[in-house]
Amino acid sequence: MHTVRHLKIRSAPLLAVVLTAGGCAPGPPPPVFPALFGFGVSWLIVGLLAWIGVMLWKRRGPVPPRRTDYLTEAINGIHKRLNLLEDRIEQLEKRRDGKHG
Repeated sequence: MHTVRHLKIRSAPLLAVVLTAGGCAPGPPPPVFPALFGFGVSWLIVGLLAWIGVMLWKRRGPVPPRRTDYLTEAINGIHKRLNLLEDRIEQLEKRRDGKHG
């Protein structure tokens, strides 16, 4: 003899599958874009916005060239500093040799 509780437990997986499949069913179609003011006027507005976007994009002007010589400038700066340090070391060695010589 089946009890009510036993039937609920047996039908729970079947109910879950049916509800899951029902959740994936297609709904009503979305509104056709742009359906804001009517078919003709909306497309004119979209065209006007696209034209404004293109004009702003063209007005932006040329893109400035990227600097790629920063590494060369850094190496040249290091080289100059090393030359100055070498000169100072030579001067200190000459002074030391002059005092002891």
